[in-house]
Amino acid sequence: MCGIFGAVIPKKNKFDDKELEKFTQKLFKFSESRGKEASGLARLFPKKIDVIKEPFPSSFLTKIHKFKKIISEKSDSFVIMGHTRLVTNGTLEKKENNQPVVREDIVTVHNGIIVNEKDIWSEIKDVEREFEVDTELIPVLLRKYLKNGDSFSIAISKTFSKIEGMASICAFFTDSDHILLATNNGSLYFLKDKNNYLIFASEYNILKSLCKKFKSQFTEENIKKLNANKACLVNTRDLEELIFFDLTDEKAVANNNLNIINTTKRTINVLPSEKANHYNITQNVNYNDRQDFIDNSDYEKIKKMRRCKICILPETMPFINFDKNGICNYCKSYKKIKLKGKEKLNDDINKYLNKKTDKIVVALSGGRDSCYGLHYAKTVLGLNVVTFSYDWGMITDLARRNQSRMCAKLGVEHILVSANIKRKRENIKKNVKAWLRKPDLGTIPLFMAGDKQYFYYANKVMKQTASRAIIMSENNLERTHFKHGFCGVEHNDNIRPAYFLSSGDKFKMMLYFFKKFVGNPGYINSSLLDSFGGYLSYYFVPHNYIYLFNYVPWLESNVNNVLVNEYNWELAGDTESTWRIGDGTAPFYNYIYYTVAGFTENDTFRSNQVREGIISREEALELADRDNQPRLESIKWYCDTIGIDFKESLKIINLIPKLYGDV
Repeated sequence: MCGIFGAVIPKKNKFDDKELEKFTQKLFKFSESRGKEASGLARLFPKKIDVIKEPFPSSFLTKIHKFKKIISEKSDSFVIMGHTRLVTNGTLEKKENNQPVVREDIVTVHNGIIVNEKDIWSEIKDVEREFEVDTELIPVLLRKYLKNGDSFSIAISKTFSKIEGMASICAFFTDSDHILLATNNGSLYFLKDKNNYLIFASEYNILKSLCKKFKSQFTEENIKKLNANKACLVNTRDLEELIFFDLTDEKAVANNNLNIINTTKRTINVLPSEKANHYNITQNVNYNDRQDFIDNSDYEKIKKMRRCKICILPETMPFINFDKNGICNYCKSYKKIKLKGKEKLNDDINKYLNKKTDKIVVALSGGRDSCYGLHYAKTVLGLNVVTFSYDWGMITDLARRNQSRMCAKLGVEHILVSANIKRKRENIKKNVKAWLRKPDLGTIPLFMAGDKQYFYYANKVMKQTASRAIIMSENNLERTHFKHGFCGVEHNDNIRPAYFLSSGDKFKMMLYFFKKFVGNPGYINSSLLDSFGGYLSYYFVPHNYIYLFNYVPWLESNVNNVLVNEYNWELAGDTESTWRIGDGTAPFYNYIYYTVAGFTENDTFRSNQVREGIISREEALELADRDNQPRLESIKWYCDTIGIDFKESLKIINLIPKLYGDV
């Protein structure tokens, strides 16, 4: 998802060029948290629309000459819209894929993902697709309906009824003085104050920050939300009246016969790009390559390993031991999950609810549990929710599309915090390359250190939204404490998450990593500060959250059925499992654990299901064997995305001495 923003300042307002430049820079800066991979700006003039867009963050865009030139050009009014991009559909190397998108004499910025774009394009016979980005569909559909004689309101309504997935947009037209704002999930806010300014942005906090920066001109009390499935037409020449209508109210839309098309047309000028950076483009794995990576003899050894007679944990599990009956210590110390119940859940939520805003944050990673958690919070508990995601560069496009499906279907706002993804991926690359030079199972968590700021930003979003609680949908069966075990830290508590380690264990982990850093200087790189920040966020930031599955049961079949059947949830093509399919890192590190230790987080997850009486040991063995099969397509995506050699990396991993030895 991305960030969109803009402003309409009519001619009767007095403004200074330097103030306008500073104002626009701040809008870009406050919106950049939603996307740092590309950025763009469009300005509407009486006779033209100027567009700039570049494959780099807005913090750089606002420093180039073209930006300053567009902002400072004299005109009776100042009408702009901007975009900060988090890349989903369409590589940013192709300028046409970056936003604003220019098509059909319409300039569009879009936050969200259209998940049924291929189906719609297959139905359109008279217009050819030109770009890769899904946003292209919006102006194509709008213009198609307008040419067919539909009124403006009907054309907009038909466009939104056609698309599936989250969409918040702004559009400039060459043949109209009106601009369009519309959203199907409510991720759009606007500020219209006494001085007759109209400013809009993807998040409340963006406009709030703007008000704090320009206290003399804007006040926070004037920020309003454009609710889900609402549209607004803004006359750029006169802001006295904004035209609102409901996209889903067929009768109201039909009665709203707007005629806002001019006879004269503006020209569109897309300014030439700066020199583009080069990025890796993923290629599909040839299935014949599988034989180069999977050693059948190792696979047979894994199957013959000694495993617990109750669960399926193998002898290579850190700190494991078996009694005379072949039962492991993890089964003996296991505490069955005691649910608090739905009544207690409602009590605890009411305790934390801010009675003024009645709003609660739901963490949304795009994985199955968080998506189900959103469904439950909205449809079962009936809460007024806003969702939060932290995108650190390893959320897959599949997860982003599923986030879009959920938020659009439920009509909920999605607050996205995007890291500097290019920098994050560079840091991952450095740590993975250092690891490949000196492999060690204990330091694998360094691959994921960059995502741990998630908790810091979750708490920040809670404060920004004036919410007093966050619903987390962590599954209590998905405990992966063995990752600490390979660092020499024993953690047998199956109830509390891994970040609730004791102070002594935290110190022991720090000492372990310090020794590894000294022995492998490749780890001493630009990622150090980021990794340390992640460590602090993961282990020391307050985790005062409402954990949904501490109250209500987690049932895999029910979760899967709800997501697939009610939300058309998308599955991965290289696994039958629905777990971890939105996490781009998991297939890579699980390949390492499986190849070297003979088990993965699938084994610990299925073992917990056995202990809870959810599945039998035989079912657990079968499911773990199925889900532990290497996901080579996803591994290749990971390698290509961070910029390491796919085949060479797997060959190094395959040569690592195995913990299961000569079983």
